[in-house]
Amino acid sequence: MISKFSAPSSENTAAHWDEAVVVVVMSCSVRSAAPTSTEDSMQPEGPAEQIRSTLARIAHLADTGSVEDYVEQFTREAEWNMPANPDRGIPAQVRRGREEIAAGVVERRAAGIQGPGTFTRHVTTAIAVDVTSETTARADAVWTFYVDTATSPELSGVGSYADEFELEDGRWRLSRRVISRG
Repeated sequence: MISKFSAPSSENTAAHWDEAVVVVVMSCSVRSAAPTSTEDSMQPEGPAEQIRSTLARIAHLADTGSVEDYVEQFTREAEWNMPANPDRGIPAQVRRGREEIAAGVVERRAAGIQGPGTFTRHVTTAIAVDVTSETTARADAVWTFYVDTATSPELSGVGSYADEFELEDGRWRLSRRVISRG
């Protein structure tokens, strides 16, 4: 590393401080941890990162995606548990299987609660993933739900997800979700 600092002389430092010049030249060697072949770069990320991506995808698709793409994130026999939400007029629900989960999404979209054009956003954070076997995992996360996102965004709800995942058809999919408010 080469550093050069030229400052005004001490005789008139205050008057000429704006003429100070700082030049820093750095040279270093960096070894890349990036894959060295195309085959290496095609390797998928680990299970925990795949699960985090699935959770993010579910949040995005709930607000802006198709129902079909949304339910593809779940195992065929998934279970989805949601407590009552009196603010939105939604009773407690337990949905089993993709068809029932899709029916719940369609209902919430028809009621204008979520989905394209509703200007809502699900935000999933503080995600902790525990891979329990080669084909199962658990994740805990915090969710926030915003409404009126196009005009004056307002926090409408906060809670947590207790999720279970299974490796199905080569992808980590949500097999059970228990939603808590508060």
